[in-house]
Amino acid sequence: PYIQNFNDADVLTNSGWTAYNVSGTNNKWVSTTTNPKSAPRAVVMNGYSDNGPSKDWLISPKLQLDTFDKFPLLSFHSRKYFPGPSLKLMVSTNYDGVSSPETATWIDLDGKFPTVTGSYVQSQYINLGDYKTNHTYLAWVYETTIGGGSGNASEWTIDDVAIPNDLN
Repeated sequence: PYIQNFNDADVLTNSGWTAYNVSGTNNKWVSTTTNPKSAPRAVVMNGYSDNGPSKDWLISPKLQLDTFDKFPLLSFHSRKYFPGPSLKLMVSTNYDGVSSPETATWIDLDGKFPTVTGSYVQSQYINLGDYKTNHTYLAWVYETTIGGGSGNASEWTIDDVAIPNDLN
């Protein structure tokens, strides 16, 4: 099983998790104590103050899903705040873990993200069985196309990522 609760303030520098900024230089994924699902911390991205388009990736460490003898079922909590675009959940089996994520092939997954603002939703039973390799990466991708401002840039918080090795 794999569990990340994001409670370490340095989680994006010492755990294999990466915040990769493609565009929108003012903001990126960061650790926060504001509104975590489970205290004391979560990770958050808000492109409101970016002056143009914003694209920011929250990338998991390399996952060795080939060691799972059952079903790797992803679950996590996410919270949307303010109106704006949804997050994307993506998976790759050819990302190198270092370069720009845009150099790899990523497949969209249904992240089952909340549509209502202000409340956490648990996304669960996202089957990663088709990606059971020794080099699988997950990414939560935040993107705005016209920059910040009212209705253009949601705040997204992610917490409590888990991939148990379940029979379900």
